[in-house]
Amino acid sequence: VVDTAYPYPSDVDFLNPEHVHSLIADLSKAAEVFAEHGCRLSYHNHAIEFIKSHGKPVLQRLREEASQALQFE
Repeated sequence: VVDTAYPYPSDVDFLNPEHVHSLIADLSKAAEVFAEHGCRLSYHNHAIEFIKSHGKPVLQRLREEASQALQFE
């Protein structure tokens, strides 16, 4: 299995709920495509993902709301 890490979403404003929602949706779609081809997409987090969005850290929302195909480093 080939692993690929998504290093950092530089164009995402983590204080903007719409940006966070789009990030979750986009990573989910990408992880599903990777999985269909026998690969894994992993998300590499940084301190910025501990900013809260809808009352939870963004990292927690990613883990709870993203596709199960998305892995985490």
